[in-house]
Amino acid sequence: MTKSPMNIRTAVAILAWLPVLLWMAAIFIMSSFPGVEVERRASRIEELVPVAGKAVVHPATFHVAVYALLAAFTFVWARFQKGPVLSSGLTAVVVTIVYGGTDELHQAFVPGRSCSAADVGYDAMGALLGVLACWLAVRAAAWRARAKNTPH
Repeated sequence: MTKSPMNIRTAVAILAWLPVLLWMAAIFIMSSFPGVEVERRASRIEELVPVAGKAVVHPATFHVAVYALLAAFTFVWARFQKGPVLSSGLTAVVVTIVYGGTDELHQAFVPGRSCSAADVGYDAMGALLGVLACWLAVRAAAWRARAKNTPH
């Protein structure tokens, strides 16, 4: 018995959505740590990586990097849905910013953490950078394909 194309397409769509959901779960778990635990872990990273550690654990840098990855995963999922690059990018930015906002609300209920509009701004910056990186990758692939098919 062979699988129909619709079943394979559905499986691919689910597999493309999996990194988005897993990364959202990881963000939720990280946001569930009490403020004291976050500071302890940040100090440990700074000890392990003396030069880059401070930059890596800076809240703004951390938010931008984490949400850039979420936007990239969401972009890939949207492209698997056969969406054009523009709508895939917009979908990724909106999903990422909305999730960042809900994550900040979640942090308001975690001891030692707070809800911050500035953090949502960093999340939005990350979303834009993640989508920009994906757009550049799509464009580079198109340019390479065009160059390969152009007679010399």
